[in-house]
Amino acid sequence: MSTTGAADRRPAGRSRGSTPARAVVALAGAILALLVVTGPAGASATVTTPPGPYADDHVITVSGQGFATLASGATIQILMCADPGGTAAGLPRDNSSCDGTTLSPNTIYPTVGGGFSDRYSIVKLTAPAPNSITCDATHYCVLWIGEDYVNQFAGSAKSPIAFSQPFLVGAPSQPSGSSSSTLVASVAVIAVLVAAGTFLLYRRNRRPASVGATRRR
Repeated sequence: MSTTGAADRRPAGRSRGSTPARAVVALAGAILALLVVTGPAGASATVTTPPGPYADDHVITVSGQGFATLASGATIQILMCADPGGTAAGLPRDNSSCDGTTLSPNTIYPTVGGGFSDRYSIVKLTAPAPNSITCDATHYCVLWIGEDYVNQFAGSAKSPIAFSQPFLVGAPSQPSGSSSSTLVASVAVIAVLVAAGTFLLYRRNRRPASVGATRRR
Protein backbone atom coordinates (compact mmCIF):
# COMPACT_ATOMS: atom_id res chain seq x y z
CA MET A 1 0.00 0.00 0.00
CA SER A 2 1.33 3.43 -0.90
CA THR A 3 2.16 5.63 2.07
CA THR A 4 1.77 8.70 -0.09
CA GLY A 5 -1.91 8.08 -0.58
CA ALA A 6 -2.43 7.68 3.17
CA ALA A 7 -0.73 11.00 3.78
CA ASP A 8 -2.91 12.67 1.17
CA ARG A 9 -6.06 11.48 2.93
CA ARG A 10 -5.22 13.19 6.26
CA PRO A 11 -7.95 15.62 7.36
CA ALA A 12 -6.96 19.20 6.60
CA GLY A 13 -7.91 20.34 10.10
CA ARG A 14 -5.17 18.21 11.70
CA SER A 15 -2.22 19.95 10.04
CA ARG A 16 0.39 21.36 12.35
CA GLY A 17 0.10 25.06 13.27
CA SER A 18 -3.39 25.53 11.85
CA THR A 19 -4.35 29.09 10.94
CA PRO A 20 -7.32 29.35 13.39
CA ALA A 21 -5.15 28.33 16.35
CA ARG A 22 -2.48 30.85 15.45
CA ALA A 23 -5.11 33.55 15.05
CA VAL A 24 -6.54 32.86 18.52
CA VAL A 25 -3.08 33.01 20.12
CA ALA A 26 -2.23 36.24 18.29
CA LEU A 27 -5.54 37.85 19.30
CA ALA A 28 -5.07 36.89 22.95
CA GLY A 29 -1.56 38.35 22.93
CA ALA A 30 -2.77 41.58 21.39
CA ILE A 31 -5.55 41.96 23.97
CA LEU A 32 -3.12 41.31 26.84
CA ALA A 33 -0.65 43.85 25.48
CA LEU A 34 -3.43 46.42 25.12
CA LEU A 35 -4.55 45.94 28.71
CA VAL A 36 -1.01 46.26 30.05
CA VAL A 37 -0.20 49.41 28.07
CA THR A 38 -3.38 51.41 28.44
CA GLY A 39 -4.43 50.49 31.97
CA PRO A 40 -7.99 50.32 33.33
CA ALA A 41 -9.14 53.57 31.75
CA GLY A 42 -7.78 52.92 28.28
CA ALA A 43 -5.83 56.20 28.44
CA SER A 44 -2.88 56.76 26.13
CA ALA A 45 -0.76 58.72 28.61
CA THR A 46 2.64 57.30 29.58
CA VAL A 47 5.02 57.97 32.45
CA THR A 48 8.77 57.45 32.82
CA THR A 49 10.62 57.08 36.13
CA PRO A 50 14.11 55.85 37.07
CA PRO A 51 14.23 52.18 38.10
CA GLY A 52 13.85 51.26 41.76
CA PRO A 53 14.16 50.17 44.44
CA TYR A 54 14.25 53.52 46.20
CA ALA A 55 15.49 54.57 49.60
CA ASP A 56 13.06 56.29 51.94
CA ASP A 57 12.59 59.96 51.00
CA HIS A 58 14.29 59.42 47.64
CA VAL A 59 13.68 62.27 45.17
CA ILE A 60 13.18 61.15 41.56
CA THR A 61 12.25 62.81 38.28
CA VAL A 62 8.82 61.88 36.91
CA SER A 63 8.23 62.58 33.21
CA GLY A 64 5.09 62.00 31.19
CA GLN A 65 3.46 62.34 27.78
CA GLY A 66 -0.08 62.17 26.47
CA PHE A 67 -1.82 64.74 28.67
CA ALA A 68 -2.64 67.21 25.88
CA THR A 69 -6.38 66.57 26.21
CA LEU A 70 -6.57 68.12 29.67
CA ALA A 71 -8.63 71.28 29.87
CA SER A 72 -6.79 74.59 29.69
CA GLY A 73 -5.32 75.46 33.07
CA ALA A 74 -5.66 71.91 34.43
CA THR A 75 -2.80 70.58 36.51
CA ILE A 76 -1.31 67.12 37.02
CA GLN A 77 -1.28 65.27 40.32
CA ILE A 78 1.14 62.58 41.46
CA LEU A 79 0.66 60.27 44.44
CA MET A 80 1.60 56.81 45.66
CA CYS A 81 -0.76 53.82 45.43
CA ALA A 82 -0.48 50.17 46.44
CA ASP A 83 0.21 47.58 43.75
CA PRO A 84 0.18 44.14 45.42
CA GLY A 85 2.68 41.84 43.77
CA GLY A 86 3.93 44.58 41.46
CA THR A 87 1.77 43.39 38.57
CA ALA A 88 -0.70 44.96 36.14
CA ALA A 89 -3.46 42.91 37.77
CA GLY A 90 -2.68 44.52 41.12
CA LEU A 91 -2.97 48.13 39.90
CA PRO A 92 -5.46 50.17 41.97
CA ARG A 93 -8.98 50.58 40.62
CA ASP A 94 -9.94 53.47 42.88
CA ASN A 95 -8.31 55.95 45.26
CA SER A 96 -8.92 53.78 48.33
CA SER A 97 -5.64 52.04 47.46
CA CYS A 98 -3.70 55.33 47.51
CA ASP A 99 -2.35 57.56 50.26
CA GLY A 100 -3.46 61.17 49.99
CA THR A 101 -0.60 62.39 52.17
CA THR A 102 1.79 61.57 49.32
CA LEU A 103 0.09 63.99 46.89
CA SER A 104 2.73 66.07 45.15
CA PRO A 105 2.83 69.59 46.63
CA ASN A 106 3.98 71.07 43.30
CA THR A 107 1.68 72.69 40.76
CA ILE A 108 2.39 70.78 37.55
CA TYR A 109 1.15 72.20 34.25
CA PRO A 110 1.47 70.05 31.12
CA THR A 111 3.00 71.59 28.02
CA VAL A 112 0.98 72.31 24.89
CA GLY A 113 2.14 68.94 23.58
CA GLY A 114 0.90 67.17 26.71
CA GLY A 115 4.24 66.51 28.35
CA PHE A 116 5.55 67.29 31.82
CA SER A 117 8.55 66.67 34.06
CA ASP A 118 8.74 67.22 37.79
CA ARG A 119 10.55 66.11 40.93
CA TYR A 120 8.79 63.80 43.38
CA SER A 121 9.79 62.39 46.77
CA ILE A 122 9.26 58.64 47.25
CA VAL A 123 8.58 57.77 50.90
CA LYS A 124 8.18 54.59 52.90
CA LEU A 125 4.59 54.04 54.04
CA THR A 126 3.24 51.83 56.82
CA ALA A 127 -0.42 50.88 57.28
CA PRO A 128 -2.71 51.05 59.17
CA ALA A 129 -0.97 53.87 60.97
CA PRO A 130 0.23 56.43 60.20
CA ASN A 131 -0.56 55.65 56.54
CA SER A 132 -3.45 54.04 54.68
CA ILE A 133 -1.25 51.76 52.54
CA THR A 134 2.08 50.00 52.92
CA CYS A 135 5.02 50.71 50.65
CA ASP A 136 8.28 49.17 51.80
CA ALA A 137 10.96 46.66 50.85
CA THR A 138 8.42 43.86 50.36
CA HIS A 139 5.21 45.69 49.37
CA TYR A 140 5.12 47.15 45.87
CA CYS A 141 3.65 50.53 45.02
CA VAL A 142 3.16 52.66 41.90
CA LEU A 143 2.72 56.32 41.16
CA TRP A 144 -0.69 57.42 39.92
CA ILE A 145 -0.52 60.41 37.58
CA GLY A 146 -3.62 62.27 36.45
CA GLU A 147 -5.76 65.37 36.85
CA ASP A 148 -7.92 64.56 39.89
CA TYR A 149 -7.36 61.42 41.96
CA VAL A 150 -10.57 62.03 43.94
CA ASN A 151 -13.09 62.53 41.13
CA GLN A 152 -11.24 61.27 38.02
CA PHE A 153 -9.20 58.37 39.32
CA ALA A 154 -10.13 55.98 36.51
CA GLY A 155 -9.51 58.70 33.94
CA SER A 156 -11.27 59.41 30.65
CA ALA A 157 -10.50 60.49 27.10
CA LYS A 158 -10.32 64.13 28.22
CA SER A 159 -8.64 63.37 31.52
CA PRO A 160 -6.03 60.64 30.89
CA ILE A 161 -4.16 58.87 33.66
CA ALA A 162 -1.02 56.76 33.84
CA PHE A 163 0.80 54.52 36.28
CA SER A 164 4.54 54.29 36.82
CA GLN A 165 6.44 51.03 36.93
CA PRO A 166 6.02 49.21 40.28
CA PHE A 167 8.73 49.83 42.86
CA LEU A 168 9.84 48.97 46.38
CA VAL A 169 10.81 51.45 49.10
CA GLY A 170 13.32 51.09 51.91
CA ALA A 171 15.72 48.89 49.94
CA PRO A 172 18.40 51.36 48.78
CA SER A 173 20.33 50.33 45.70
CA GLN A 174 23.57 51.35 47.43
CA PRO A 175 24.08 50.32 51.11
CA SER A 176 24.57 53.25 53.44
CA GLY A 177 27.92 51.93 54.61
CA SER A 178 29.39 51.48 51.14
CA SER A 179 30.81 55.01 50.96
CA SER A 180 32.70 54.68 54.22
CA SER A 181 33.89 51.20 53.23
CA THR A 182 35.17 52.54 49.94
CA LEU A 183 37.01 55.34 51.74
CA VAL A 184 38.68 52.90 54.14
CA ALA A 185 39.76 50.66 51.27
CA SER A 186 41.15 53.63 49.35
CA VAL A 187 43.16 54.80 52.36
CA ALA A 188 44.55 51.29 52.85
CA VAL A 189 45.64 51.08 49.20
CA ILE A 190 47.32 54.49 49.40
CA ALA A 191 49.12 53.47 52.60
CA VAL A 192 50.48 50.31 50.95
CA LEU A 193 51.68 52.26 47.91
CA VAL A 194 53.40 54.87 50.08
CA ALA A 195 55.11 52.16 52.15
CA ALA A 196 56.28 50.34 49.01
CA GLY A 197 57.61 53.58 47.52
CA THR A 198 59.47 54.44 50.71
CA PHE A 199 61.05 50.99 50.84
CA LEU A 200 62.26 51.19 47.22
CA LEU A 201 63.69 54.67 47.78
CA TYR A 202 65.49 53.45 50.88
CA ARG A 203 67.08 50.56 48.97
CA ARG A 204 68.15 52.84 46.11
CA ASN A 205 69.86 55.26 48.52
CA ARG A 206 71.75 52.45 50.24
CA ARG A 207 73.02 50.72 47.07
CA PRO A 208 75.78 53.27 46.09
CA ALA A 209 77.15 53.32 49.63
CA SER A 210 77.57 49.54 49.60
CA VAL A 211 79.43 49.64 46.27
CA GLY A 212 81.80 52.35 47.47
CA ALA A 213 82.58 50.42 50.61
CA THR A 214 83.45 47.37 48.54
CA ARG A 215 85.91 49.31 46.34
CA ARG A 216 87.77 50.76 49.34
CA ARG A 217 88.61 47.33 50.67
